[in-house]
Amino acid sequence: MLEWRKTLENLFETTIVLPDEPMPAGDHLPLSKFLEDSETEAFIRKQGKKHPELYVLGTLFAKRYTNLMMAVIWAAAKYDAALPVQIDQVMLRLREGGGYAFTLIGSPVKLDQTNRSDSWKRFFTSFLESHVTKVYESTAAATKGGLDTFWGLAGHNMQGVYLKLERELAAANDHRLGTVRGDREVVNSLAKPVTSKFRLYEPELEGESPFYIRTHCCLSYRTKDPAAPVYCNACPRMSDEARERKLQSRYQKI
Repeated sequence: MLEWRKTLENLFETTIVLPDEPMPAGDHLPLSKFLEDSETEAFIRKQGKKHPELYVLGTLFAKRYTNLMMAVIWAAAKYDAALPVQIDQVMLRLREGGGYAFTLIGSPVKLDQTNRSDSWKRFFTSFLESHVTKVYESTAAATKGGLDTFWGLAGHNMQGVYLKLERELAAANDHRLGTVRGDREVVNSLAKPVTSKFRLYEPELEGESPFYIRTHCCLSYRTKDPAAPVYCNACPRMSDEARERKLQSRYQKI
């Protein structure tokens, strides 16, 4: 049952635990507990590899939270599934070496196909407003991170997963391409900053897929050596010339 659950684990570090199945090993924190003022900062510090700058940890926490958002989009687009993402169904699981993953308790529900757009819009709007907004507001309050930055990172990764889905399905002439495009139109119609416009970068390097450039830096470089910063490929702090050099250097090392 639900063979695609392994895909969500591999791509988005999101594990679904059905009724009567055992919990995966690891240190879990219920999301409802995380949202308590006394727990938010403590968990963010635990998953942050002891980095001293709390606002950096908060921004990286918010970026990693987009794994769950991308899992929600992927499951709906590929399998017509609404994941169990009510606050009382979500657990945060610390990973060895830093970071965290998600454990979802419950069975996915099939989206109503008689009016797919409305069904998806109700589900995804509720997810953003009653779940993600609360997590981001708690994280911002605890770490002094910027909500605009959090939502900018979320929008970038959500638009990026749609770009990937559309390219893969178009190349395979898959009939689900229309469903994905319809879902994306719904997301783009929402008022949240997930609808921000992102510049599409098309690498000169042959075989490298296009990707969107972020509007906000995730601050990952601050966890290394700020004096010699190493930026992500999609970072807005990087020039396109430096971006291309970085992509090409990766192939030269192979």
